[in-house]
Amino acid sequence: MVSLLLLGLGWTITRQELEGHEWRGVVCMMTSFYIGNSIILVLQTTDRNYSNIITANAILYSIAYLYIAFSALVQLRRVSSHVKMLRSSMAPEFTAPLKFKREMFIVFMMMTFLSIIAEATTQIIVASFEGFGPFIAIYEIGNFIAISIIGYYFRPRPYSPFFLMEPRIFPNRVAGVGDRDDDRLLTVVKAIKSDMVSSEV
Repeated sequence: MVSLLLLGLGWTITRQELEGHEWRGVVCMMTSFYIGNSIILVLQTTDRNYSNIITANAILYSIAYLYIAFSALVQLRRVSSHVKMLRSSMAPEFTAPLKFKREMFIVFMMMTFLSIIAEATTQIIVASFEGFGPFIAIYEIGNFIAISIIGYYFRPRPYSPFFLMEPRIFPNRVAGVGDRDDDRLLTVVKAIKSDMVSSEV
């Protein structure tokens, strides 16, 4: 849950540092979640009314997942706005990293909503049958698949220097001049990549 929240906030993806209020939000949200979850587990052993337990779980997980989804949506809108700033004449070396970053957050949002649906479905089934058994196993398998897909997309890898690019630092320039600047910058980046490959060999 903590990893999902940090990825949803764009940590190491859209920025290297989070704001102080964001770190406080992470700590407060996760602390409240695990304390609430522990209390529910204790009540579950004494209260045989499954509907109360299901309702408490639904509220707890809804708050956590909605916070994650909202954070990811903010980052997705931010990345999408950056992609819109790219000129059609720019080389793929410039545009591909930002487009891939947008794809990462789209997949993240899809998997988050899949986890929400799986959680809600499991809770409804458990409430209907008043038991856990194989339904929890099915949920855990589905959740593992969703987390694995997110982990695959967000895995550590040698990203392009333009992966963290902020297009707003490139102002609108006279037609033709900006293209020449892009060509010079692209030449520098290719030289850096060539030096990195040579040093690895």
